[in-house]
Amino acid sequence: MSELKDVLNSGLKDMIFSEDMKNKVLEECRQSKKAANKRRKSFRKTMVPILVCLALCISVTAAAKVLLWNDIVAEKYGVNSKNKVQEGTLNDGLAELVNVSDQNNGITIEVIQTVATVNRLDIYLKVQAKNAEMAKQLTEMAADVDVTFERTKCYSYGVAGSVQSYTEGDDYLIYNLDVDIDDAENGMDGDKIYLKIYNFSSVSQENSDMVIEGEWNLSWTIRATDQERSVEFNKEYAIYGKKIKLQKLVLTPTTIKIYLDQELIEDQGIWSANIYATQKTDKEADDSIAGYIDENLYTVEWRAWSGIPLLVYNGWTEKEQKDAVSQIEDGTYQGEYINEGEWLQDDRHKFVDPWQVTDIKMADGTSFYALEDSFTTTQGGIDNCYVIHSSYNGYLMMEDVESIRLGDCVIPLEDGTEK
Repeated sequence: MSELKDVLNSGLKDMIFSEDMKNKVLEECRQSKKAANKRRKSFRKTMVPILVCLALCISVTAAAKVLLWNDIVAEKYGVNSKNKVQEGTLNDGLAELVNVSDQNNGITIEVIQTVATVNRLDIYLKVQAKNAEMAKQLTEMAADVDVTFERTKCYSYGVAGSVQSYTEGDDYLIYNLDVDIDDAENGMDGDKIYLKIYNFSSVSQENSDMVIEGEWNLSWTIRATDQERSVEFNKEYAIYGKKIKLQKLVLTPTTIKIYLDQELIEDQGIWSANIYATQKTDKEADDSIAGYIDENLYTVEWRAWSGIPLLVYNGWTEKEQKDAVSQIEDGTYQGEYINEGEWLQDDRHKFVDPWQVTDIKMADGTSFYALEDSFTTTQGGIDNCYVIHSSYNGYLMMEDVESIRLGDCVIPLEDGTEK
């Protein structure tokens, strides 16, 4: 029993199960459970396969962390065998352990984990270097990446240089590659992905000529969840004093998409604008929330991204706008504008993108813990809407979301209609 206890405590963290192995283990559990229910004289005989099955899968629920999640990735997403997040990821197809790799020039790249929804795919890669010195070099390098699918369309993907885990002296790193999907109608589940990674090059100015050449090709079949929560609004709100009309929100376990009426935004010329804010008093303001400005503490001003007053910029033709930006870049512009770098040298000043999700409030009053890892992309011209696509490295319990905040605009989900 002491050996079994050791196995249970270790959680089989180094084992990888194929689909066939998983099915056999689960079937053995079911058959052993039936036998165990008979008890009586067969008690001793049935205990052995039950214990074997326990050692292999640690019960169906607890085994999910072993079967579906790499330890490093599980920690980042807040997954463990006892919490509600784990229950949510059990059978929805969100997470999958992957075991494909390629080796070149002293580096082995292995796909260890995917986390996939209808509109986002996160790929976690283990990059094994030939020694600790090379691994340390790789922390200051990024690779070129090509991503293609057999049927799914993707409209953007990050560079395979987002280091998720590295400890000084290790000979490997864990990277994250994120892919935004533009084909929710067909979905990724069951699709074949082809990932090519090539030529790690330095992102450091000090070692700008450092390059590790090579090509690594990986392909596998994606497992993805189609779970989402869609809420329609068709309702006006205010964001930093400007009107927006929210058409709908679409939530998945790792993303939020916000659809805003395109015409109203274009009438005000605010889609490419930013917020320049000045602190009202000398009292230190709370800047703990990225992208959020409290108008009780700051005065805010919308300006074109070049720092030109919005009213002035919107009154120009497209050619005049381009000419002004060129003049700012070469230092010949004579009009009034704010230089962002100089502006931020004053601690009382802030500069933020208004189109960022700054809070996701849950039903228990807490805020979604993974929002600090989020990033936002924007697109226009989709069903007469501008779309804000906010992604995060964490598992969102969609049904527990009570409200979201876009900039300073709080949007209760009860304002809309669930679809």
